[in-house]
Parts: sequence; structure tokens; C-alpha cells
Amino acid sequence: MPTFLYIKNILLRTVFILLAFMLFSCKDNKKGHAKETAFTNNLIYETSPYLLQHAHNPVNWNAWGDDALALAKAENKLLVISIGYSTCHWCHVMEEESFQNDTVAQVMNQDFINIKVDREERPDVDHVYMTAAQMMNGAAGWPLNVIALPDGRPVFIATYMEKEQWMALLKKFQAYFKSEPDKLYEYAKQVEEGLQALTPIVDTEADVNFSIENLNQALAAWKTNWDTEWGGDKANEKFMLPVRLQFLLKYAVMFSDDDTYAHVVKTLNKMALGGVYDHLEGGFFRYTTDSKWQVPHFEKMLYDNAQLIALYANAYKASKNPDYKKIVYETFSFLQNNMFSGQGGYYAAIDADSQGEEGKYYLWKANELQEILGNTTDTFNLVYNPQKIQLEYQGFVLQPIVSDTTIAEQLKVSLKTLQTYKEDWKNALLKAREKRVKPLTDKKIICSWNALLGSGYIEAYMAFQDKTFLDRAYGIYDFLQKHLIKEGRLYHSYISDQSGEKGFLEDYAFYIEFLIQIYKATANEAYLNEAKLWLERTDTLFYDEEKGLYQFASGNELITPVIKLDDGVLPSPNTIMAKNLMQLGHIYFNKDFKKRSKTMLSAVQQDVLEYLPYYSGWADGFLDLSTVAYEVAIVGQEAKLILSQMNQAYLPNTLIVASREASPIPIFENRFSDSGTYIYICQENMCKLPTTNANQAINQIKQDYE
Repeated sequence: MPTFLYIKNILLRTVFILLAFMLFSCKDNKKGHAKETAFTNNLIYETSPYLLQHAHNPVNWNAWGDDALALAKAENKLLVISIGYSTCHWCHVMEEESFQNDTVAQVMNQDFINIKVDREERPDVDHVYMTAAQMMNGAAGWPLNVIALPDGRPVFIATYMEKEQWMALLKKFQAYFKSEPDKLYEYAKQVEEGLQALTPIVDTEADVNFSIENLNQALAAWKTNWDTEWGGDKANEKFMLPVRLQFLLKYAVMFSDDDTYAHVVKTLNKMALGGVYDHLEGGFFRYTTDSKWQVPHFEKMLYDNAQLIALYANAYKASKNPDYKKIVYETFSFLQNNMFSGQGGYYAAIDADSQGEEGKYYLWKANELQEILGNTTDTFNLVYNPQKIQLEYQGFVLQPIVSDTTIAEQLKVSLKTLQTYKEDWKNALLKAREKRVKPLTDKKIICSWNALLGSGYIEAYMAFQDKTFLDRAYGIYDFLQKHLIKEGRLYHSYISDQSGEKGFLEDYAFYIEFLIQIYKATANEAYLNEAKLWLERTDTLFYDEEKGLYQFASGNELITPVIKLDDGVLPSPNTIMAKNLMQLGHIYFNKDFKKRSKTMLSAVQQDVLEYLPYYSGWADGFLDLSTVAYEVAIVGQEAKLILSQMNQAYLPNTLIVASREASPIPIFENRFSDSGTYIYICQENMCKLPTTNANQAINQIKQDYE
């Protein structure tokens, strides 16, 4: 587990208040229609769909900001800080049960200053309290409900709570704040010190002392927790976690680890065949509530699908499995049809619920299938529902379970015939689904997530050389340029013709990565120069020179500065910045960039070895320091053609760049020749004899895989 767990037990011993409340369990509930109310609170002035959902609660909600915090201090009241997002099922449930209840609202309004936070608009606030929750409780989730002192320091954090539990908790803390405030302040101080202690002390002069042998040992320990039947890690719930799978695929290919490669393939196959994937419209749901990828939680998030496009594109390059190409194209189609704004950017998320029920838009009842599919229903059931997975609302999740090839053999039909069946079924079911009430789409366009999708599209373009993906990536770039860049700053989100908060580190890190990706795919140096410019701006805004790492936010309004290091559903922005520095360091021969990247890696190397799954993005960076990592410079008039050929191969240990003409960029210096196009394969500026053939270059690199 990550480093913060070391502090957990120390903190828990100090305050007895938590013990009575930490074991509250969540029970299944059905979300009903939001009731009409006569109330309007300060959230009515916001643009966030999540905040607007609560604008007519009887609770006197405020948005996060100086005004609400100042009011709490002036009135000496505890804060309730409730963090969620618009497509969060349990956020909806708690709103209906508690925040729409007049009695609950009376207690909250009388004794607390109440703040609602959209975690997608304010990831900085979310990161602080999420980290505190993990440190205090060992786990966290959304809705994240915080009771804090007037200065914002937390004294209690929990996720979903039933109304009676929430009421009891509020009254208990209000009484305690009146009778023994000193104890709460003492505990809050220890929480604050614990948060500050989570950032490692970095020796900025130290070099990375890391070996592949140590990484092998860490991976061996991780392997003991792999689910050998269904893929992924052993768990009662399954998250896809592309950061982990990208690392494992890279490691498996670089070091010819057949076991790891087989595990990645099994995981990708099971995910693609399971209920976690929408077999009608394409695209992945957020996670499954079982261990077999079968029963999904029905949210669809842009960041998941962005990363999974990149993952399956890379898996296709490594395996040439056409099923992976199909997944990429279907996910792309889903995004275009359901999350594309029409202006170049993509929306944030689609809700799990419709008409008060989770998954109602996606689930099928037996009589519906019979009515729609007629005499082909039995065959359909053999293809999609051999186990008849039945959910709370008596609906079936569509999932093939086995590959088309296998089921075609079982049905004794050709693969082409099966595919015709599936296309006919798909069209019929989609036509029926169109008559249903669609789930809410959160139409925020988030800078970091769009940059992440842009990078995914570039990976797909490099894998398939389909210009459609490149054009969509350019569309994202143009949208960000037009709507989310102002006066040399990135902004985090855009909705209703308004940009939101100034950008956070994740916006800058993912945007720089996106620019580097476009450059690597197109050899257009304008994107490389822009990446370098934004790196310099990121240093100015976020770099903590003393720590050698980047802070998540550039302001000082949080209870403590946030430096996020662990990788989760998204890679840590510090992980991405370390990679950006290393790549730009190689291209520009900039020793400072490379040194700073290594300093960042040195800060987490012990965590990587002890908690590899949680730091797999960093481990990916360590692989680039191995003896089989290369920089490839392609120089000459045919450079773009050779670049496209090499980009179709899976060479995970290789930075490949190209120039059609003489260039002042150091990696190309003195390498252009009128006599032909040459491929230079180098390690730290030490190069093999150049070749003119892409396949020869690819084979030279692959020969070094063990």
C-alpha cells in the first residue's frame, strides 16, 4: 500500500471520536426522482452540472472559495465539505436521502457552513481531502463528506452515509466542537502534519540508484496477487487501471517475460468480452462490481476511454490481434456519437442512472429481447448471455464471454455469418435503446482529460495510420487553444461558454505530453517548440525547487500544498512530468531536464519497489533508464514515411523522432544528408551505424529484447 498508510495508525490512536463512525456500511438503495423544492442556494450561480444539481437543496450550499471559508471563520462554525461529481450514483442517493431532507438541512444550516465541491472542477480540493481520507481511514470514495474546522482542516471524513447516521454524526461533532474544541484542533494539527509528511524528502543532488533486478523482485511480489483466471488483480471489484497494464505490456515486451505478457493479454481479452464493455455502442464503463468483469457500474468516463484507446492501440502493435483494433474503433465511435461536443472537445462523463435506476438504459429483460429479436433470441443468448447475469433491476448485461472465433465454432457457422448476426442484433437493439431515457451527460470539457484523449488518438493514428485519429487529435488541440488557453495560462474546464478555474498541474502535464505525442507522430517541430515553452511555464507555476517535484496547484488556498505521486485511475501528473522532462532532455540534449527527471524518479524509487501497482507509471519511467532504451533519429527527405513505418511497430523502450530537413534541434544536428534518409539508433548519444531501412532498424532494436 502507498506510504500514507504508515501514518494511519498513529493518527487513529489520538482521537476516539472516529471509532464510533468509521464502520458505517453502505446499503443498496434506489435513486428516485429529485423532489421539487422551493429552495434556492448559492450554487445557482455556478456552471458545474454537479453543483447545479444541488442548487435547489434546502441545504445552504456554497461553492468552494474564499467567501465560504471566511464566513466559517467569522461565525466560528464547523465546515461540511461534500465532494462528488455529476455521474456519481451514491452522490445522488445521499442527496435524495439527506440533502433534500428539510430536517437534515435545518441542522446543517444552523450549525455548519456547507460547501459543495465538484471533484472534476476542483481536483486540487479533492486530492487534499481524498489523501486525508486514505490516511485517516485507509480507504476513500465519493461522495466524500468532510467535517472540518473553520480553517478547513479535517477532523472526520466518510463516504456515503444513511440519513440517520449523518444526522447523528453532525450533532455529535457540533456538541464536541462546543464542549472540547481543543481536542479537535489538536487532532486537526496532527492530520495536517501527516499530510505534509507524505511528500518525500528528496536529495536533488542524488542520482537514481535503481536496478532492473530490484524491479523484477517487486514484480514477482505483485504477480502473487494476479487473478490468473479473469485477469487483473484479485479483487471483489475490478477497475481497468490502464496505467498498470501499459507498464506490464512494456515490461513484458522489453524483457520477453511470457508470463507477464500472457497476463496482460488475458486481462485485455476478459475486459473486452465482459460486461464492463458496451457491446452495442462501444466504450467502457467505469468498473465492475464483481471479480469477472461482468456486472458493471454503468458510468462512462472520458479519462477511462481515452487511456484504453491508447492501451488497446499499443496492444495491437505488440500482437496484431484484430480484436484490439476493433475495440479501438468502436470506442472511438462511441466517443464521437455520445461525448463529442461538436467543437473539437469532448465531454467529461455519462451518468450511470436514468429514470432513477442505475443501468436502466443499458439493461435488457428477457421479454424485451424476445420481442425485439424474435426467433433468433436463442442464438443471441448463446452468443451474449450464456451465464444470464441478472442484476438488481432484473436486467441482463450483454457480454460474449468467449471470442467470436470460439462461438462460431460452437454454433457451427462461419465467422462472417456470426458477424452478420451480431450486426443485425446490434442495429435492432440500438433502435430499441434509442426510445429509452438517456442518462445525463456531464458537458464539462476538461483540459487534462481532453489532452489525455488527444494522446490516445495519436497512439491510434501511429498504430493504424488512419488520418481520422490524427484529425480528431488536431480538433482537440484547436479546441484547447481557443477555449482553455488565456494570457499564457491553461484553464481546467469549459462549459456554457465559460472557462472555469485556472489549470492544475495535471492540465499542464497532460497537455505537454499531448504536444510531444503530436510531434513524434508528425515531425512538426512547432508542437515540440510549444511543448518546451509550456514546460518552462509549468516550472514557473508548479515546480518546488526544494523538493524537486511539482505541486498540484499554484495557489495557497488549500490546507497544505499537494504533491500527488501515486498512480491510480490516472497517472500521477508528476509521473507524466518526469517523462516529459526525460523526452525533451533527450531531444534537446538538455542535461538539466534529464537530471531533474531522474531526481523525481529517485524520490519514489523505494515506493516503486514496495508498492509497485500503485506506482506503475513511475516504474514505466524507470524502464526508460534501462540498458535497452533507445533514442531514434530519422533524418532525410523520406523521414516521414520511415517514421510512419516504425511507429506501427511496438517499440516501448524507444523515443522515435524525425526531420525531413536539416534542423537546429540537437538530436538531428549534423545528421542530415542529401544522399538519403538515415536512421540513427542511439543510447545517450552513442549510436550504432545508421541504416536506411525501417525494418532493419526495428529488428536491431528488437534483437536487444531478452
